[in-house]
Amino acid sequence: MSIHDPTVAQLRDEITQLQARLAAAEDHSGGDANLLDAVVNSIGDGVVIYRPDGTAIRSNEAARRILGHTEEQMLLPFAERIKIMQPQWPSGELVNYEDSPTALALRGESGAGLLITAHAGDTDQDLWLSMSYAPARDAAGEVVGAVITFSDVTPIVEAQRQAENLLGDVLSKRERLFSILSMLPGYVCLLTPDHGFAYVNDSYRRILGDPAGRKCYQARFGREEPCPWCESFRCLETGEPHTWEWTSPSGASFQVYLHPFVDIDGSTLVLELGIDVSEQKRQRVALEQTTAMLETLVETMPSGVIVADAEGRITIVNEHMRRILGGPIGPVVGEVGAGYTIRHQDSTPFAPVDLPLVRALRLGESARNVEMTFRRADGSEVPTVLAASPLRDRDGKPAGAVAIVRDITELHRARLELLRHRDRLEALVDERTAELAQRSLNLRSLAAELALTEERQRHRIAAGIHDEISQTLAFSKLQLEELRAAAVSEEQAAALADIVGMLARILQYTRDLTFEISPPILYQVGFDAAIEWLGERMTKHHGYAVTVTADEEAREISEDARIVLFQGVREILTNVAKHARASEVTIDIGRDGDEMRVVLQDNGVGFDASKPMVGGVTGGFGLFDISERLAHLGGHLAISSTPGLGSTFTLTAPLLSD
Repeated sequence: MSIHDPTVAQLRDEITQLQARLAAAEDHSGGDANLLDAVVNSIGDGVVIYRPDGTAIRSNEAARRILGHTEEQMLLPFAERIKIMQPQWPSGELVNYEDSPTALALRGESGAGLLITAHAGDTDQDLWLSMSYAPARDAAGEVVGAVITFSDVTPIVEAQRQAENLLGDVLSKRERLFSILSMLPGYVCLLTPDHGFAYVNDSYRRILGDPAGRKCYQARFGREEPCPWCESFRCLETGEPHTWEWTSPSGASFQVYLHPFVDIDGSTLVLELGIDVSEQKRQRVALEQTTAMLETLVETMPSGVIVADAEGRITIVNEHMRRILGGPIGPVVGEVGAGYTIRHQDSTPFAPVDLPLVRALRLGESARNVEMTFRRADGSEVPTVLAASPLRDRDGKPAGAVAIVRDITELHRARLELLRHRDRLEALVDERTAELAQRSLNLRSLAAELALTEERQRHRIAAGIHDEISQTLAFSKLQLEELRAAAVSEEQAAALADIVGMLARILQYTRDLTFEISPPILYQVGFDAAIEWLGERMTKHHGYAVTVTADEEAREISEDARIVLFQGVREILTNVAKHARASEVTIDIGRDGDEMRVVLQDNGVGFDASKPMVGGVTGGFGLFDISERLAHLGGHLAISSTPGLGSTFTLTAPLLSD
């Protein structure tokens, strides 16, 4: 075989044609630079992409690895690259630009399997490269660039040369050919014109099974006659290589490269190389679906969207954003379009360098909830809130930025309305609070007056019981005792004695009732004596010791204050008896400035004074009532207690002015 004719190496090169076309299609279907880099770098063969002026703009890692060049060398102009690569046709003629695959592709031509030699990096080694080329077109079909793919076929060419040198050993040459075919990617088979198999490699058997003497339509599709859609033998009709795609019954898709082939015995065969492209097709469909979904998502978002590339060029602006602007946006971030300005909340203009999208691009900063106003050409303003974030590629390098802009016109109006309602509500609350405070004060005064009125009435009742009932009972007891002394019989004396005893008990009960209703000692003797009497009574009835101390300073208080203080002390001593489990209570009465102060301390179990009880005052409703009445008089009740350490109660009332 001659390297100038279609060879097995050229067949291998045809594999990259599909990859080049996929890359070109994806490059012009809305994919971004990151996606293009990912696709190009995923291809095992070398790929170089050119602009319409012939300038290289991108190469993949495989291209740099094969040629041993840096990325900068790969992107040099053709005149400089030719000095490094020294490309030649198989004839030894230097490849000029006009005949190069790049120029052919930019003229709209496609081709595959061009063989050239090129100098590899800084070594003296020359590589055999198989070149494929195709134009990249836009939606209108215009050529907007070129995609060149190549692979290092040096081993295959060298194998071919070695095979050609083995002229004396036909069998070895044939086996060598089949060995090379077995190493090629995908499946390889030699088809006879009558649809039989002259050769299949191991990959064919693994992928499609052993044909076992069957025809291709029988082995692949279980048919009894040739497939009407088959294109595998077209190359025999045209004498030219042919490519087509077929789908197996299992659903796998194969890109097939076909070459007319003359065997060593002169028989005509078809050399078929098939590549499983099912995953590529799936990825392409998935990419198209994802792109369509993203475009739909961006367009249907209720917020404006702006996307810029790494150079600051605006690449995406959705319809919602155009409605916010009321016109077109500038082509470059920071250059505002005609007819609108961007302002801060205080109406001062945004400096271009301070725009969040600009800072995201230049400084890599993210911004959230930045409020800004777009002022349109007609003078209308659109308040917005913006979020901006930088975009980065897989290596973490800046790749652009995105901004999401939300129109908050309605929110702005609602905020102003809310502020108006808040001011009105605060005024109403202040007004109602003042009314409630006044009513609370009035209610407290009425409650205090009612309690004092009740106490005065109790005092009158107690005085009536003491002056009338008790005196009458005492006089009756004296008269009965005189009758008993003058009794004429013992029976009469005993009966009178029983009556006298009964009257004595009734008299004692009325005295006790008098003190329970309103102790006369509080009014007749004074506050200090009444407290001492109360302590003695509590000791007698409840068993804990009560010690009362009082200073000698003058402490004149109103009758109302004296009543409330006494009732407060009695309420506290009663609570001690019920809950404190105390053995001792001390009561200290004295003067503190312009107030009379009564301090009670017990050694009981204590309680958590931080937990309010009825009415918000620790200790229950009785103490709450005392606290309210003291507050009405200008005094107060303070409670200090810790579980396990006893309790202290301090009652104060204002002294009468001198």
